[in-house]
Amino acid sequence: MVITDKGYKVLAGSKIELLNNITISNSIKEMRKNAEKDANGVLLKSYTFNSASTAGRFVVGQAIDELLRWKCDGVSLGDILKKNEMKK
Repeated sequence: MVITDKGYKVLAGSKIELLNNITISNSIKEMRKNAEKDANGVLLKSYTFNSASTAGRFVVGQAIDELLRWKCDGVSLGDILKKNEMKK
């Protein structure tokens, strides 16, 4: 995932969980069902979301604490966002 000026982008080549948990909404289930992916859940195109939580639900198929679970080089999304806010 990358953060862009348009939102949270889950990149083509990312792998998503194929099973849905009851904790996600029907709209996320529908998005996941219609996503362009191979039989292993590897995305064939990138998808952009307005929030990290929606992106996270799309990827793992269940509700998650995206600020703790999303990591980049071992650093949580929450810490990355805090650091970026401090720069402003």
